[in-house]
Amino acid sequence: TNQGLITYHFRSKEALWKAAAERIFGLLRGSFARPTAAGASAEPRALAREAIRQYVRFAAAHPELFRLMVEEGKSKEARMRWLVDTHLKPLYAAFERLVQQYNPKIDPALLPHAYYALAGAASLMFAVSPECRRLTGLDPTRARSVEAHAEFVARLLVP
Repeated sequence: TNQGLITYHFRSKEALWKAAAERIFGLLRGSFARPTAAGASAEPRALAREAIRQYVRFAAAHPELFRLMVEEGKSKEARMRWLVDTHLKPLYAAFERLVQQYNPKIDPALLPHAYYALAGAASLMFAVSPECRRLTGLDPTRARSVEAHAEFVARLLVP
């Protein structure tokens, strides 16, 4: 009967998958819609650091986003293309604007490297939290660990 409920609400497994992806990306966009602690009038470096901290906090709360992107990003299939065209391109454009605001002299050829450095640095520890706990003894899901990681990544990428 559970499968019947799924097909009642969603036409197919693909529709269910898209709904799940829409939800996680909607949450991500919503996390950036709230004002930052740095404030709109803050200097670009502070604004960039706070945006990174926000992203790290989101990655900690929603490690499924990174897992989804790693899984789907390996493919050349329709799901990956849909994710990129629908969700990632607008986020990447916003990322480019933020980086150019923080550092207008940055070589545009370095933007893809910066984007993936941020995605991995912000997310991997939370996506593999059982490994992190076993390897280091650190519980990355604890609030103190999330904030320490947010500050580390922000200072690493925006010195």
